[in-house]
Amino acid sequence: MSAQIANHLQAKGWLNKVVAYMIGEPEKGGHNYSPDMDDYEHARRVFGWLHGVNPGIRNMVAMIHE
Repeated sequence: MSAQIANHLQAKGWLNKVVAYMIGEPEKGGHNYSPDMDDYEHARRVFGWLHGVNPGIRNMVAMIHE
């Protein structure tokens, strides 16, 4: 989500009604998009970037319970 989209949603009063679903079912180890980085570290970096775009953006991570 870019800052422009987040700012638009915030201006309309909708930012608190949306969730950024960026990472699904992280697991130990990497994937094709980042084979040398653990999924949890990848998620941490993505959500850190997202918070920098607009700290009001809520995010969601789906987890598999084992």
